Amino acid sequence: MGGYAISLVLSCCSTLKTNIPTPLPKQTKATAFSNIPVNKSEVEQNDTMLLHIVDVDSIYFYMFSSPQDIHEDSLVSDSLCGYPLMSFRKRLNSSEIAVYNFIVKEPGIFVSSYPPVKQAFLPCIGLKTYKDSDASDVIFSFGSEEMRIENGKQSKDYKMNDIGMVLRWISAIQKP
Repeated sequence: MGGYAISLVLSCCSTLKTNIPTPLPKQTKATAFSNIPVNKSEVEQNDTMLLHIVDVDSIYFYMFSSPQDIHEDSLVSDSLCGYPLMSFRKRLNSSEIAVYNFIVKEPGIFVSSYPPVKQAFLPCIGLKTYKDSDASDVIFSFGSEEMRIENGKQSKDYKMNDIGMVLRWISAIQKP
């Protein structure tokens, strides 16, 4: 009986030992997007395109027409960055602009170097920002979670790290 108990204990120990997961290596070749390190201070200080849209004086809010709303026989008379606009427009008040300036200054909210997205850039919201005599266009594509800034002939795309904050702000300013 004693030999049976010892063999049972040894077989259980060997079974449990083979089921213990092996630890993963510390560095793997595949890196998830959320694990990509972002130097937040470098993004803020050296990105001249973001500096165009920080501390703006006035903002106009636009909504884009969807591709289904555009008919081939109709002429698109009003557009922003080459995308046709809907008739809804709004000039933002000072408190809405203050919240916008707070969001844009948030460290790491917009990142310029990111892996390619798998969805086309199709904007639905646009802003025309004015800072002194400088005008910039800011358009948002929520499907691809990207933002594009156009200032004159320069254009640059960014990944929105906190799309929820941007969406809450846009939801608040869309109300009449």
